[in-house]
Amino acid sequence: MNIKGRVAFITGGGGAIGAEIGRQLSRRGVAVVLVDMNGPAAEAEAQQIRQSGGNALGLACDVTDQASVEGAVSRTGDELGAIDILVNCAGIYPHSLVMDMAEAEWDRVVNIILKGTFLTCHAVVAGMKQRGYGKIVNIGSNHAFKGGAKAAHYSAAKAGVIGFTKSLALEMAADGINVNTISPGITDTPMPHSVLSDAVLAERTKKIPLGRLAMPRDIADAVAFLVSEESRYITGQTLCVNGGDLMP
Repeated sequence: MNIKGRVAFITGGGGAIGAEIGRQLSRRGVAVVLVDMNGPAAEAEAQQIRQSGGNALGLACDVTDQASVEGAVSRTGDELGAIDILVNCAGIYPHSLVMDMAEAEWDRVVNIILKGTFLTCHAVVAGMKQRGYGKIVNIGSNHAFKGGAKAAHYSAAKAGVIGFTKSLALEMAADGINVNTISPGITDTPMPHSVLSDAVLAERTKKIPLGRLAMPRDIADAVAFLVSEESRYITGQTLCVNGGDLMP
């Protein structure tokens, strides 16, 4: 999968999945920009990539703020060049019943996941269209299909990401831009461990046909495929990476 020389912009790059996507793309010769609300975390991950011989930049960025997104995109262009690959991985996963959920919590989850995906795409697609090339991968979730108790905001936002992906894919297809979603199953990162007990996670794992939770590497490998030339005839699709846990 030859993507050497491309430039990738990855949101949520300070987290487990976003950072692993950055490492995987860097190993394939891609210059990566890791952006995150937690700027030091993004820069720490970028520094590890640089120490391994890669080209990486870590930036603080609030994906819910248009000026912040456009500033990060502009700096990417100045330091690494035009963005060829966009991966929207930023997200949060608080747990609340609908009847207990504060409006502010709903807004924060939807803004980071759905509005953030819109704003980053809005900031890069004009340049991709001008060059006639682009690969966009938005990270969805199993919850987009089956919902989740105490995760209505997260489920709704991730379902919105899938609908947004399809719409953008239709708009950009004639311009050489592929837009797809990867929907992971439960993944072994700090996020599920922060809201689910080890016993609950163990029970969930027993129900997965392949017998284990997803690892960040599983998601990153799927991203690497969808941003490669081998995926040139794939757009507007949702690739479920969940060990057979959900087969929509």
